[in-house]
Amino acid sequence: MMSAALVMDSSAALALLLPDEPLPTPNLPALISNGAVLAPAHWLVETLNGLLFAERRGRIPLALRDRLISQIAAWPVRREASPAVEQAMRIASLATVHGLTSYDAAYLELAARSGAPLATFDKALARAATTEGVRVH
Repeated sequence: MMSAALVMDSSAALALLLPDEPLPTPNLPALISNGAVLAPAHWLVETLNGLLFAERRGRIPLALRDRLISQIAAWPVRREASPAVEQAMRIASLATVHGLTSYDAAYLELAARSGAPLATFDKALARAATTEGVRVH
């Protein structure tokens, strides 16, 4: 696996996209531009779902949502393929141990495996990452 400077979850991506959110780490835009960000296969779809909910709740207009979708789809985030059986078993184990969804456990598994810190605003995921020895931004 290529090394990454950071594993980014959808909450961190949404913080970059939505005008009323703080950044999880100030250098996140530069890391994305440099191709130094890694994410699991489901990252884009999960982030798109967050944009849909932001639009449905009136946080952003439809036109902005569509511009943001185009923007995020063009980011050079290195997305992994679907997990191999061994990775899927580790994801399931992390989800069980920490009470996470499989989606969140996939971010944790990837950060642990790659040795990269995890950018997240998800408190349960951040606690689990800290417990697993993964640095959190």
